[in-house]
Amino acid sequence: MAGKRKRSASLPRGTYEPELLRRQTELVKLRAEGARLVVVFEGRDAAGKGAA
Repeated sequence: MAGKRKRSASLPRGTYEPELLRRQTELVKLRAEGARLVVVFEGRDAAGKGAA
């Protein structure tokens, strides 16, 4: 089927939230040290679809 994407594996909530907190904490530490960061977000955007 055209346009169908493979679903990525998801983490259980009990694993996801502690890992998210750990990574957010590391970002804050880097910023506090004056590090310059580039953050790349990958996601799905529904812009242009539908009749909105």
